[in-house]
Amino acid sequence: MSVRSDDGLLVQRINGVRWTVTPSFRDSESFRSITRLNDDWRPRGNDERAERRQRWSVVYRTNSAEVFLKHYLPRSAFERIKYLLRPSRASAEWRNARTLERIGVRVPAVLAWGERRGLSGWRQSFLVTEALPGAPTLLEWSRRRHPRAEARALRRTLARAIARMHENGLFHRDLHGHNVLVDESAGAPVPCLLDFHEMLRLPRPVTRFCIDDLARLNGFVEASRWQRIRFARDYLLERGIHRSRLRDWVVSVDRATRSLWDYYEGKGRDYRLYD
Repeated sequence: MSVRSDDGLLVQRINGVRWTVTPSFRDSESFRSITRLNDDWRPRGNDERAERRQRWSVVYRTNSAEVFLKHYLPRSAFERIKYLLRPSRASAEWRNARTLERIGVRVPAVLAWGERRGLSGWRQSFLVTEALPGAPTLLEWSRRRHPRAEARALRRTLARAIARMHENGLFHRDLHGHNVLVDESAGAPVPCLLDFHEMLRLPRPVTRFCIDDLARLNGFVEASRWQRIRFARDYLLERGIHRSRLRDWVVSVDRATRSLWDYYEGKGRDYRLYD
């Protein structure tokens, strides 16, 4: 039995998992197949990092379509209990993605999320979004040569998206070159933001968190010095901040970027590939 929520979504319990699903996805073969996954399901080809984070991502294919599926498990007994009082990671990502959609930021369309809970707390959760087959990450895209007009259009679109996110008090907190896809299916490249389960929501923009987001993007994408400055200029213009503040913002972002590089290199990680 399913219940329709106030915003038109369907809520249904299937095989012990409480699902919230969009009506258009409810009767699809992909959804029926996903709801039959058991407790021990894992995507094939897991790596050590996925095991450490207890988060697996995979393009889930059926005969009729393909979607992107994320599977979360508690990383510790403490986290299992903590999420008795807080939304699960899949729930947080669903909520944040729908908020970004409402303010006009391009994200993969969210189709469903579900979670399984027990007496000991949260056990596992799932998030299903549209798949963007063939879409490169921003890091991959930035390493190729593109016409100047195309690169400029992408830069401005991405700057507008991040500025709009920040103006609404939303801070990604993990905004790097692997968490932005470049969708070229319609011809012109369109940035598509990913991974919002750590997003911070505040009533208003906070400069420190804005700079932190920009520093992560600045440090983990291949770009020239002038490209970075132009990106900062486009971002400030979108937010209505006078261009006389450009130098101060660029200096602050560069300083924060160097701190991030030092932090990750101190852990023996290549900051350009960090995710």
